[in-house]
Amino acid sequence: MKDVSYVELESRKLDKVYFVVHFIVNNVEFKDNNGIVNKRLIYTMIGTDLSGSKKYICSFFEDEYKKPSDWYSLFQKIKSRGLEKVLYFVVPNNIQLKKVIEPNFDGVEILDDYDNVIDKIKRYCTYKEYEKFITYIRKIYISETVEESQIAIDEFNEVNKDNQFILDIVSEVFAKSKEVYKYDYELRRSIYLYYFVRDVKKKIWKKIKEKKYVMSKEEYVTDIYEILTHMEKYSKRHKHDVKQALNLVYETKKDMIKCYL
Repeated sequence: MKDVSYVELESRKLDKVYFVVHFIVNNVEFKDNNGIVNKRLIYTMIGTDLSGSKKYICSFFEDEYKKPSDWYSLFQKIKSRGLEKVLYFVVPNNIQLKKVIEPNFDGVEILDDYDNVIDKIKRYCTYKEYEKFITYIRKIYISETVEESQIAIDEFNEVNKDNQFILDIVSEVFAKSKEVYKYDYELRRSIYLYYFVRDVKKKIWKKIKEKKYVMSKEEYVTDIYEILTHMEKYSKRHKHDVKQALNLVYETKKDMIKCYL
């Protein structure tokens, strides 16, 4: 990182409000001080502010947090850096994590991250199949209508009719997917930020693959911060989408938003 050190990045002041906060989750090969390589899940929190700009918040290994009180302490630490409000959280399938978001951020809305589904099925398919599957999953969550979402579910099930284990993996998640259709189409696009999140994960995965493993959290943060800084230069479309979405929610969340404008 040319402009900011790891320590500065993990402790610098945050915006008071974010439109949405995402957790980018990657399963990395981590080499410890004894030379032993193990897989570890690393979470990176990225906030989108009310103008649509993406901001790095923090990164941490999932296994560093064993119980709800650990997660609660994490959010208290983040709030001590100036963050007060988050309108939407897109979160991985982590029950303990979900439990502590609402106590920390009054009025927040929590959505399940469909990347969990993608991560589960990609180990059982070829790259070509994987690319096809994520197209279906995007349609399931970000179609204009719930009817179009159901068509995508039916097509996915038909494509995988001979892969019962894959259908079992996704069945429960797909059953819950209709819950997101209480949100307007434009709002869902801005909350999920499908292409942005997908590009971040692709780029960091490519970097890690070239190295074979990660030596430290600092190394990982350096890579992902550089990726975010580069991508921010080309995120005009994302900013436009967020501004449209902000107009959609402003009337219902005016009291929450206007003091931060």
